[in-house]
Amino acid sequence: MPVRASFALMVSVALASSSAHATPPAEPASAVTANPDGVFYTPPAGWAKTVYPEATAFDVRLTPEPRANHAARIVVYNPVQATNGLAAQFETEWRRQIAVPYGKPNETTVVHYRGRLPGGVDAYFMGRFFERPNQTQAIYAVMYLLDLGKQTQTIVATTIGGWDGVNFPDAVDGSAHWALSQHLFGLLDSIRMPGRTASGPLFGAADIRGAWAYEDGSVGSAFVNAQTGTSAGTAVRGATSKLALGPDGKYAYGFSYYAFNPGTGSAIPPQAEHHDGNYEVVDDVLRCRPRQPGVTELRRKVVGAGSVATTQGKRRLLIVVGESDQGFKGPMWVPLWNRYDGVMHWYVEEAVRP
Repeated sequence: MPVRASFALMVSVALASSSAHATPPAEPASAVTANPDGVFYTPPAGWAKTVYPEATAFDVRLTPEPRANHAARIVVYNPVQATNGLAAQFETEWRRQIAVPYGKPNETTVVHYRGRLPGGVDAYFMGRFFERPNQTQAIYAVMYLLDLGKQTQTIVATTIGGWDGVNFPDAVDGSAHWALSQHLFGLLDSIRMPGRTASGPLFGAADIRGAWAYEDGSVGSAFVNAQTGTSAGTAVRGATSKLALGPDGKYAYGFSYYAFNPGTGSAIPPQAEHHDGNYEVVDDVLRCRPRQPGVTELRRKVVGAGSVATTQGKRRLLIVVGESDQGFKGPMWVPLWNRYDGVMHWYVEEAVRP
């Protein structure tokens, strides 16, 4: 097993144990740390530091409440060369550092968000919970791939929730995620790369162009007429969308939606929207200007990309968010997969490009 893979596996083992850290012995974290030729950063205060040949690890027990006891670890790996591009590097690192150690070696979807840290370094990042066999609490893992120009640097953070006397796994998981987030925010904000300040868009034309499709739906509770005992129906909701973005600056867009809830008697009849015209992408904001009169311009911000394995082969993913009263809001910096407070669509490539 490669060294980086075995170290990632050791992280999960160390988190699951309440014993002392593995050798080499831990020491107090210094105020500012830098891996050779990597970024400068300030580790969270009070975390024990352990230096390995491949990485530097920081461990702590998070206690946001008196009975809470969340095991947490942050691992900052040494920089490596990115020979196949950042997106491919993220997928390789995600499978090695996250999917394999936490029991998802054949994970079909690998996706990342992109953002620019306050220090001017671009980051590809994603996080989610993973169930652990025969364990009540899941493990949360998040990975950041930092763009250093000719190199990348990976940061992995993990936590397992613990709370004495509380038997609400979801609540404990939520507390552990929140507690880890508070420490990660400071570390991410402190990251600096001497001589490097990123600018410009985070997504290129090759990431955005293509024929995309989105489908989402859910089935809720079934209802029965209290007087007759007959079925009153089931709550359902569904939405589909197609978005074609051509290399010639032309687009075509379609969206349909419906919802029905027999419990409240509310129903949204099928609604559809279709238009086409010209588009442009400025600072990762997609602006589609319809040729049809009276149709509002479609505006979406591109925030993520990735790939998914389908029965027709590997397809690209494109993640966009809608505009709110405060403009475009990015994903959480300590994300929970596709959780988002607003409109977010995960588009899947319809056909492999020639």
